[in-house]
Amino acid sequence: MKRKKEKLVVTAKVALDKQLYRQPLTLIIEGTIKEARQDHRPLMVIRREGYSLIDIQPHGGTITIKL
Repeated sequence: MKRKKEKLVVTAKVALDKQLYRQPLTLIIEGTIKEARQDHRPLMVIRREGYSLIDIQPHGGTITIKL
C-alpha cells in the first residue's frame, strides 16, 4: 500500500488458487472514502459510521482509493 496525498494505492497479494477462489474479498478502510477503482473500473463503496467497505477482486489489478 502506498499513500499519495489524498489517495491510497493498494496491490492485493493473494496466495489463493485463481481457479478455486473467484469470490470478491471485502476491504475495510477506517474513515470515509470518496471513490474506489480497481483497474480503472469503479467499485461500490459502502459507507458506515467510522469506516468504509469495498469488495475487491483478489486477483484483479491495482486498487486506487480517493480519501
